[in-house]
Amino acid sequence: MVFCAIGCSEMDKHDDTRTVQSGPNAHKYEGAVTVPIFTTSTFAFESSDAVEAYNRDPSGHYLYTRYANPTIVAVEQTVADLERAEASLLFASGMAAITSSVLAIVRNGDKIVTTPSLYGGTRKFFRDILPRYGIEVAFAPGNAVDDVRPLIDSRTKLLYLESPANPHAEVLDVKALAATAKERGIVSAIDATFATPILMKPYVIGIDLVIHSCTKYLGGHADLIGGVVSSNLKTIKKVEEYRRTLGGVIDPEGASRVGRGLKTLAVRMDRHCANGMQVAQALQKSEKVTELFYPGLPDSPWHTLAKEQMTGFGGMICLTLRGGLPSAKRFVDALRLIINAPSLGGVESLASIPVLTSHVNMSPEELRLSRVNEGMVRLSIGIESATDLIADVLQALAAV
Repeated sequence: MVFCAIGCSEMDKHDDTRTVQSGPNAHKYEGAVTVPIFTTSTFAFESSDAVEAYNRDPSGHYLYTRYANPTIVAVEQTVADLERAEASLLFASGMAAITSSVLAIVRNGDKIVTTPSLYGGTRKFFRDILPRYGIEVAFAPGNAVDDVRPLIDSRTKLLYLESPANPHAEVLDVKALAATAKERGIVSAIDATFATPILMKPYVIGIDLVIHSCTKYLGGHADLIGGVVSSNLKTIKKVEEYRRTLGGVIDPEGASRVGRGLKTLAVRMDRHCANGMQVAQALQKSEKVTELFYPGLPDSPWHTLAKEQMTGFGGMICLTLRGGLPSAKRFVDALRLIINAPSLGGVESLASIPVLTSHVNMSPEELRLSRVNEGMVRLSIGIESATDLIADVLQALAAV
């Protein structure tokens, strides 16, 4: 396995530069400005002695693309560089990244402590799959440190977080939660997809394992499925064993698309943040909106915390409409520019109703604990004209 240590000699480079030119593989292949796509499943050896040498020390040679591939490794190096982590691993999906990472940390008899605000797929894995293998998952009643701390006991091996959390974009006190995990001697992991490595550096502020769905902002163009995990080298080696055995590695062409998306990530996030703020401000003025969740608004309960640990407020907005699900459906169906589709983080703006998409498999009690209601709409604000997006939102509100 060829692992990618951060290894950037110019540690003062800005993220804008790191996304475009990062890692020792830049221009390595015959001077190619972009990393070629190595569409090969296997790699040749000069001799059987070379195969034996690989088995003793796999660094410096490739064997099989399920283990490592030059295209995949190059993108992993870029992500590790952005996260300021020691190494990263790409996966075939965000859920493949989550499941392999969690299974690398816990085993039968262990316990995971997590918060109630989670992506629906993660919650389903925790609720329905892990208990079959003797792994307990304890859901805290809230997202604060005081909600989490009492649940940590001698069997707890992992504290799993999501921030900003789906669908409210609630910002957790990541630094305090990471410190709590370290105090209790357990691993901390976070799904930071909403923030991207541009807006937040969880590894820098103490989180052990950082996860992103590359399908979202990192890819940025709604044309790939992928995930990535970043951590220290010791943890990454554990996770890689599960990726290799379970087979959840991304293919080289998918990795190349992630790499292409990363090149514009910094500039795209600037536009996502700017547009998100303007659309949120426009929504503030509507009496039909009973709740509005966007950490960039000064009256958001998470505004101060977001300013402390993030460099921008992102493009995710969640609102509740007066009238419940019928109103939410009328609003989404009336949108003309913003697309009615699940997922998020692309250049195009999307709208979804959480109880029909990301949180469709949750019971009424789980929805209550997650503070998700039928009148909620989640907006992923893209990079179109903010003026056009605001006009679309306002005309859709008029239809409610």
